[in-house]
Amino acid sequence: MKTRYKLSILFITIIAIVSFGCKKSDIIRPYGSDKTIPKQVLNLSQEGIYGGAIIRYDLPDDKNLSYVKAVYTLSNGKTSEVKASFYTDSLILQGFGETGSYPVKVYSVSTSEVMSEPLTINVQPLTPANQAVIDQLTVIPTYGGIKVDVNNPTKAQLAVSIMKKVSGIWQLVKVEYVKLANYSFYIRGQESIESTYGFIAKDRWENSSEMREVTLTPILEIQCDATKFKAYTLPTDNILYHTSFGVMSALWDNVFEATNRKGLFVTRPGEGMDEDGALWITFDLGLTYKLNRYVWRPRVAANEQYKAGDPKRWEIYGSNAPNPNGSFDSSWTLMGLFENMPPSGEVVATAEDRAYAIKGIDYMFPESLPPFRYIRIKFLENHGGSNIYTMEETYWYGSIAN
Repeated sequence: MKTRYKLSILFITIIAIVSFGCKKSDIIRPYGSDKTIPKQVLNLSQEGIYGGAIIRYDLPDDKNLSYVKAVYTLSNGKTSEVKASFYTDSLILQGFGETGSYPVKVYSVSTSEVMSEPLTINVQPLTPANQAVIDQLTVIPTYGGIKVDVNNPTKAQLAVSIMKKVSGIWQLVKVEYVKLANYSFYIRGQESIESTYGFIAKDRWENSSEMREVTLTPILEIQCDATKFKAYTLPTDNILYHTSFGVMSALWDNVFEATNRKGLFVTRPGEGMDEDGALWITFDLGLTYKLNRYVWRPRVAANEQYKAGDPKRWEIYGSNAPNPNGSFDSSWTLMGLFENMPPSGEVVATAEDRAYAIKGIDYMFPESLPPFRYIRIKFLENHGGSNIYTMEETYWYGSIAN
């Protein structure tokens, strides 16, 4: 006990000596007090990149050199600077909102924060990423709205504003945040009349692109009336749901797990599957529809997007007169094989991937398909490699067949 007490006193004494022995000025001042001006870098060159430039140079033979600094003025008038340690031979400049020639001052800085005289080089940034993205947007009409495909090879963080001209006045429809290299999104709920849409992208330096205008006519569609949906269980179907919740109607009840756990569709673990590990369910739409698309919304509350019981691959079949024995015979038409993978392509889903899924993922049906009343979903594989499937909601869209 005495030994432990003596060790504690010794530890406290050492901390006190170290703390009081260091003045505040000693802690925050630059390393060293040598006021020698460092040598300038050599052989400056530049390469334009999207909205910026790379300045390359040779380091001088100077042991007093700490880092190299570039100071420049952006196209919006703001001054910016970037630093690179003596372990590298280049500086990356970003934030230019326009192409052109911009002077940049390059300094060598010593360990005592003494700067050399500046060297000046003019850089020529390429088209900024936000403008390049807007120039390369693909916008096409789709059911109930428009589809926008984004090509963003630099993975720039952008806010894309979508506007619509109404009676000659631009009105904001939506702001879509983009970070992925290849990204698609939809604007739904639009009337099937010729309309003009405007697109502007803003980057993290508050640079805005020029507006891109597109005029097109969305394709007419309606949302299927889910109040008429009902389970249509056939002999081979899975009817084993989670013991306390998870029945089939949870797929279209518009009730979410966050407010009521019974709003979640969950199969019973390890049961109802065939020899290949697949299981299927069948339901009646209540009316016969020429289906255009559906929206697949994964489980949200447990943060299970792209893992656990989140479906990875599945098939959808349609029928107007299913064989009552439940077999997959000619009474069923394969409407498509579908896959749910992170848009980023990463093995582990990113925050952007999960946000993309939570909004609901659009899947299109081939236009050549006939109208159907009965739908069968065959689950083939989930992301967790387990024997359970979970889903939050599905929404179905098309037109009522005559």
